[in-house]
Amino acid sequence: MDLIHVLEGQDSGFWRILARAWEIPQILNSRDQLPDVVRAMLEPDRVDAKYRGLSPEDRAGVDRLRALGGKMPLARFSSEFGEVREMGIARRERDQPWLNPVSAAERLWYQGWLGRTFLDSSNGPEEFVFIPDDLLRLIPFPAAQTVSGLPVETYVPRRGEREARAGLASVWDACTLMAFLRNYPPRASEELSRWPNRHVLDRHLQLPETAELIFAVLAEGGWIGGDPLQPVPARCREFLELEPQAALERIIQGWEESRSWNDLAHVAGIALGAKAWPNDALRTRLNFIEILRDLPQGEWILVDSLIKTIQEQRPDFQRPLPAFSSWYLLDPSTGEPLAGPEKWPQVEGALIHFYLEGPLHWLGAVDLLPGENPRAFRLTASAASLWQTEDREASRRQRSKKNSKAPRPRIRPEGTIVFPAAGSALRRYQLSRCATWVTRRGGDYVYRLTPNALQRAREQGIEGSHVIALLSRLAEGEVPPQLVQAITRWGRSGAEASIRSLRVLDLSRLGTETPLWDLPAVKDCLGEAIGPRTWVVRRDRVPQLRTALLEHGVLVELEDEE
Repeated sequence: MDLIHVLEGQDSGFWRILARAWEIPQILNSRDQLPDVVRAMLEPDRVDAKYRGLSPEDRAGVDRLRALGGKMPLARFSSEFGEVREMGIARRERDQPWLNPVSAAERLWYQGWLGRTFLDSSNGPEEFVFIPDDLLRLIPFPAAQTVSGLPVETYVPRRGEREARAGLASVWDACTLMAFLRNYPPRASEELSRWPNRHVLDRHLQLPETAELIFAVLAEGGWIGGDPLQPVPARCREFLELEPQAALERIIQGWEESRSWNDLAHVAGIALGAKAWPNDALRTRLNFIEILRDLPQGEWILVDSLIKTIQEQRPDFQRPLPAFSSWYLLDPSTGEPLAGPEKWPQVEGALIHFYLEGPLHWLGAVDLLPGENPRAFRLTASAASLWQTEDREASRRQRSKKNSKAPRPRIRPEGTIVFPAAGSALRRYQLSRCATWVTRRGGDYVYRLTPNALQRAREQGIEGSHVIALLSRLAEGEVPPQLVQAITRWGRSGAEASIRSLRVLDLSRLGTETPLWDLPAVKDCLGEAIGPRTWVVRRDRVPQLRTALLEHGVLVELEDEE
């Protein structure tokens, strides 16, 4: 609702109060004058000056509403910022509440910042307080203030801005990576990008771009190892049995303490001009985390403001001053050296962007606004694990013993299993060893029981009876009986049916003068006859068959080929 529609419901005495508050020289005895007053109130410079002139308490009320999209239930607003007393015109003129307000809410009311209306809510019709839409759009952004001793600017999201919330994706991806390594162990020397069946892994990762970081954390933490690479059983089980939040803290702290992961090497726009990276990645990371300690959780902070503050107060958090010219870093797009203090934004500034948009967001410690090219970030509750060193182990052990109820997988009669991401990580790891990985659908992982997967499980010592027992635990006994029967039969007899991908050769339009199907080169490619001049052809024999027919002057039309 716009400002003029809010004020149309008020009397002319209320309009005059607003005109004086906004320093608008109007008599306002006629409704015809209201649009002129509203236009004057909505002048951008006037709104900016009035907003910046608010007391801290009054501005907090405006900012609170703005953070919630401009409206909130009246009862909640009143509990935080006080009441607006109900009074008629006579009492209002006598008490003059705009001069003697009892609360921040009442002060804002008589300055025209607020409107009231009934809206539908989960509790039914409910009275809301709101900032008129056209006034809300003009409130200046950001609200600059000093936070916890650091001169950084906080930010209140505009209406419609979409934030990217950090979550537990790295926990689910760590489980997926360990299960993948159990099924398809690569050589320890093999690069991640060259792992066999890497496409299977990517299909199940929530954040494929984090695979290298999660791998580094798991390897350095001792959860995976050996050659070929596989999960370390006892360490792996310990991790998978943790509550998700405790597991997330393990991963965050693994990145914090990592000596093998080099953040600078993953920053776009920076290339190495020497044989080895010159930076101390661990020391730099700890320096940056120490800077974050002074920022509040839950406040949106402008990224550029933080970078400016660090450049002014801690420019050497990565490079000591003499190294600004000695490090041989290059701009990959131009080949020019990134040397000298003037290149600080392209090196340290870019690294700060990477910290916030990369590891800290991936690992659940930072929310972003918006998700791409964020202008602001917010530390989450999980970020506290970066500097809370006391009683870490005791806290983890306590959370690992919680018996929270995880959502159950859905097991379908044809052998498809839909496993929620928030389900038990240990159970998903166990299922991943004996089922085919199909896909990831939203927040769910889709698996299918197949003879190939069951055979792979048997090679790991997992028999059909073990699979049935696992399914029973997953479904709390509600396993489709036909699926139990099928797994039992497979355990006795192996795969009793198969579906093959074949082609069919149709020569029904070929003349009878030359029976090409009797030629040795053609006959060798044919399988079972399924008609007078129709045969099954294995897919791998199609190129050979086409060549043999072409040698005898016959072009072959291949269905679904352009």
